[in-house]
Amino acid sequence: MVLEYCAKYKKKYIDRGSMVLLDKDTAIDCVNYFFEQQYSLVCVDGFFLFSENRIQPTQDHSIDFTRDPFDGLNESQIQAVTRAFFQNEPEGVYYEIVVS
Repeated sequence: MVLEYCAKYKKKYIDRGSMVLLDKDTAIDCVNYFFEQQYSLVCVDGFFLFSENRIQPTQDHSIDFTRDPFDGLNESQIQAVTRAFFQNEPEGVYYEIVVS
């Protein structure tokens, strides 16, 4: 779904095989679009890019709504937590967005 969003709105992304990575601003736009379309956000996974062939996942810049303490939140709460999460995120982290 993220690829379709990027194509529809001509957003830049980084293709890492099975992962589509977005910069912070594009990730925020993408998440807001999915909220408007009433998709459920499963997680936002953060990654550092080191070269064309090297990425590193970072749990410090990820949020998973299927695990404690976030499992069980309703959609409104997930939206609030996600917006607060991105406000505190630094530039230079790239994100994979997973929705259902």
